[in-house]
Amino acid sequence: MRSNVIVPSPGPPGYDPKSGRPPPKRDTVPYRLTLRGVSSLRVPERVSREADNAGARISHRISASLFDTTDRRFFGRTWEGSSVPLRESRSVIDVDHDIELYFHSAQTGGRCVLVLEQTLIVEKSPPSEHAVGWAILEVFDRTSSGLGALKDVADSGRDSGRETSRVEFYSGTPLALLQPELSPPYRRNRFLKPSQAQLSYALRGHRQMRPLLHALPVDVFTTAEEAWPGLLPSREPGRDGRLILSPFAKPETRSLQTACRLTAASVRLALGTALESETAKAAYAAMLPPPRGGAKPTPVPSSGLTTGQRRLLVGLHSSHALLAPKSVLDSREGPPVSSADGRTPGAPPGSLVAPKVISLETDSSARAPAGAPAGTVMLRAQASSSAVLEGFVLHASVALVFELQTEVTTPNRGPRRWISVAWGCAVLTPEPTRPPNFPQRLRVQMAFGCNGKPCPLSLEKLPDGGSALKTALPAAAPTLELEVSVPKEIDSMRKELDSQEADDATALATKLAEGASAKQAQEVAAAEQAFNLAFTTPEPEPEQRPERDDKDRDRRDKDRDDKDRDRRDKDRGRDQERDKGRDSPKRDKERDVERDRDKDRDKERDRRDEGKRDSPKRDKEADRREKAKADRERDDKDRDRRDKDRDDKDRDRRDRERERDKDKRDSPKRDKDDERDRDKDRVSPKRDKDRDEERERDRDDDKPRRDRDDKDKEPEPSAKEIAQERRASSHHFAKMQSLERQAYRGWREIAAIQRHSKPLGRIDLHVHSLKLVGPVPAHFDQFWLQLRPLVTTYPLRTNRVARPREPAKGEAPSSVSIDYAESLELLPSAAGTTRLQTALQPERSEAASTLTYVLYGIASTQGTVGEPLAEAQLPLRGLWSSGADVVRSALPLFAPDRTELAEISVTVHALAAIRAVTAPPVDRAAAAKAELAARGAKPAAEGRPVEPGHGPFARARALVG
Repeated sequence: MRSNVIVPSPGPPGYDPKSGRPPPKRDTVPYRLTLRGVSSLRVPERVSREADNAGARISHRISASLFDTTDRRFFGRTWEGSSVPLRESRSVIDVDHDIELYFHSAQTGGRCVLVLEQTLIVEKSPPSEHAVGWAILEVFDRTSSGLGALKDVADSGRDSGRETSRVEFYSGTPLALLQPELSPPYRRNRFLKPSQAQLSYALRGHRQMRPLLHALPVDVFTTAEEAWPGLLPSREPGRDGRLILSPFAKPETRSLQTACRLTAASVRLALGTALESETAKAAYAAMLPPPRGGAKPTPVPSSGLTTGQRRLLVGLHSSHALLAPKSVLDSREGPPVSSADGRTPGAPPGSLVAPKVISLETDSSARAPAGAPAGTVMLRAQASSSAVLEGFVLHASVALVFELQTEVTTPNRGPRRWISVAWGCAVLTPEPTRPPNFPQRLRVQMAFGCNGKPCPLSLEKLPDGGSALKTALPAAAPTLELEVSVPKEIDSMRKELDSQEADDATALATKLAEGASAKQAQEVAAAEQAFNLAFTTPEPEPEQRPERDDKDRDRRDKDRDDKDRDRRDKDRGRDQERDKGRDSPKRDKERDVERDRDKDRDKERDRRDEGKRDSPKRDKEADRREKAKADRERDDKDRDRRDKDRDDKDRDRRDRERERDKDKRDSPKRDKDDERDRDKDRVSPKRDKDRDEERERDRDDDKPRRDRDDKDKEPEPSAKEIAQERRASSHHFAKMQSLERQAYRGWREIAAIQRHSKPLGRIDLHVHSLKLVGPVPAHFDQFWLQLRPLVTTYPLRTNRVARPREPAKGEAPSSVSIDYAESLELLPSAAGTTRLQTALQPERSEAASTLTYVLYGIASTQGTVGEPLAEAQLPLRGLWSSGADVVRSALPLFAPDRTELAEISVTVHALAAIRAVTAPPVDRAAAAKAELAARGAKPAAEGRPVEPGHGPFARARALVG
């Protein structure tokens, strides 16, 4: 039942559950959704990389959910399809599913939509899931979306299987629907990014399913491969037809299992008063409002919490929802809704009927059973009443569920409420083919409770009362005894199960349940193992081996390392000899020819100029030649240096590749026996000779390749291009400096204007001292406070202080000085000022304008992460209404269990700033006109008018200039 929880569906439009009236009748409409497959699915690179590293395959899965766009919540139950392995290794692939989903819902209009999500699963241990897209189907309002009226399966004809619609997937996960930025219509929302993948589907109505709707929960997806209580299995036409557990495709009258009426009577219950008292205290404490303004929490009364009224809720549960008779489909009223105080129980989520109620009274004549705890009270049904439950069928999943409730008082003399104390269940037919004899006497231990989870009948969460309630439940769990009887139709119900299809269906359902249970157990064990390896389990100790084996292994490793070292030395020597004579002879010859040509040209120019008289022109020409010669020599040196660096890099790269290849080929496994190592050593010389020959061939092939690379390489830049690049770099640097100076001057001017703008006010926060008045764990030796005002983006934090000295017996607790002070200035239109104005508006609650103090503690041996211990809240609206600031006032700090742990002395000066922020805005246009009129009326008193270049901004520029 806990694994099949159904989230409540939205109510009818305009219906108020607090009105006490039953909801209007809404007929549910059955649907069939066929998911054919996904096309153009792109597998993310990170998923492919993870699968390759783990050596695992990738599977694809589709999930379906219903979403309420008004309340922004999912409802019903999420359906997860089976995983389909990806057979192709391409990045963009198509996946076929061919799944038929059946469901029925009472939702209409565009408020609710159907959400589909696709997930990629890396099947490793434990498996990892990656969301790769989601899509929206407007199932309940197709007319407004332009999709046309919905066709029915019976009216579609033979071509219904060929009709296919397509919808595109959005990137991310459907959790984006919970964000307030996403609102209908989603197709035109700018925050959604369509992906390349598309879903092929077919949606049809399925009115042939109407006779089966009372056996299926509302807003829950199902397939024909799932067995449901109340439905009989069948086979497809043909000699070897496939077994169908639930005939949803073509349901018939004989598909329904015969149901009968079950009567629960002679109820006796033993209840421990300690359990009831602790449950009432926990429920009363949960209903108390939190303390405000540093006030102490309201204590929970020790008695008088219960009124003595008790009742028992009874229902037939199918592990999904309550079983209902077929006649419920013809009812004029909808499923009942529970009242606010719980006095009228409603239908659980997904159910069409409500549980039955049996009122209990004290039985003074009965004795408590043996072994019952002290204070056990015996209860019985009032006036020997009984509960008649419709829709009972023989199935292993059908159970009789009981929930014990008691009536308690509420704080401030509010209306009384019914709370759940405990619940239990009893499976009536563990083996449907061999049902028990009726009537039978049942004894049920109601041991489920106080875990904070909702009960399956009332959907009320059991109070979580801490260790006291959890300790009281096992010893004082209520014990229920009752008698169950059925009419004579049980014989015909047995005959329906005496068929080969029923036996095969039972065996198949048992096999599927066992497989699912084993898979869930494996997943839980794998997750726990991964968690323990990552966080809790220490590193495994090395395996202890015999000393002799270790010595032999060390000797073999040493011999192997010596051989590898000698081989590397030989290879390095051959490479050095080869590199000495491999310094690009062709390239050196070209450089020598170019140098000789330059020398001949210089000599010819010198002979031509010889004998001529000296002139300034010839001196300039000679200087130019000398400069060009120096540039050529510098370029030659740079080219030689670059060639040498490139040769060194090539040599290092070849060495690394050779070492990597040697490690791949030559490194034998070190954990083999001695015989295998000797065999490897015997064939080693021949293998080394072959590798040496291969290296020599690679070296011979590398020489022409390197010469070819030298030819194809881009020419080196000339001296002129280098000079131009230097000038461009210097110009860019100068330009950037100029821009930085302009930006700095602008910033100084803006800062000066801000300094001369008039602030609205200032909030001064002081924390003077800290005193521990409650039981604080002894391992905390350092404390600090975190302040969370409204006007700052991030919280404020005080310095750490040591733990105060423990007081002696009868001595008052000592305090430690904190001496923390902070001033927060409020500027017009600032973010903090806007937040404070919004929080102080009349329509906002007082809790929105609170100044929070949080006490953190830490042990010096734990690191830098502290633990929150206690908290206090100071409402600024209350300070505003009181008309006085807080000056050296004691503020208590309370733990989550409302225990006072500490007390701080604080001072808050914020009244003037709050009054300035909440003051009505000034009409600046009217004020400016009034000021101009006053200046025109009194020119002598006001002085001369403001001229260009004068005024506050010019004064600010003068101050910073």
